Amino acid sequence: MEELINKYFEKTLTEKELVEFNEKLETDNEFKAEFEFQKSVQSAIRSKERAEIKNLVASFEKPKHQNGWWKYAAAAVVFIIGGWVVFQQFLGKSDTSKLYLSYYQTYPNVIAPNVRGESEETLKTKAFAAYDSGDFQSSAQLFGKLKALVSEDYATFYEGISYLEINKPEKTIALFENKKFINSNAQLEVYRQWYLALAYLKTNKRDSSKQILKQLSISDNPQKEQALKLLDEL
Repeated sequence: MEELINKYFEKTLTEKELVEFNEKLETDNEFKAEFEFQKSVQSAIRSKERAEIKNLVASFEKPKHQNGWWKYAAAAVVFIIGGWVVFQQFLGKSDTSKLYLSYYQTYPNVIAPNVRGESEETLKTKAFAAYDSGDFQSSAQLFGKLKALVSEDYATFYEGISYLEINKPEKTIALFENKKFINSNAQLEVYRQWYLALAYLKTNKRDSSKQILKQLSISDNPQKEQALKLLDEL
């Protein structure tokens, strides 16, 4: 699954792999959810880069109805802005909160994506309904209750993501560092590490975040490229 999605974004799919990719996109809900998540992350990054380039270019436009002095003024502006960009980049490396916001994306509901259409209301459906609607305060509480009743790791995982959404990263760290949760679910393990790294970033624990990102960057997984990019900025 991960290899197909990575190849899609790298534009290296063979004809046979492209057929397989499209079939999975139509029939495999988990594959589709993973693809949509990766696409949203890459789209956010591209939008941010385009906006920065557009703003920089706009700042260099020639003023209308002015004499030749504008060339010297423009040169001065370029020098000042250039220095400011370098200064901002320097600051950016120490501003973990900005990096967190740049890389954080809400993890999609891949466990019960059709929960709203279910007629029977259970604790599980209530938790995911709250999560899907953006009521993360309620979803954190509901998933907390749910994990005490079921042995499924998704309850702990979505509880942790809910706490990130309501700006309580310390609770996410406590959940995601729990030895009972680590490596217990292969499908969630990569994302447990990724969001734990982000939670450490949010709490300005740069070294702890780097340690996890380095592990993600040396193995093939859906978050490898993002981990490498974030490491480069830390």
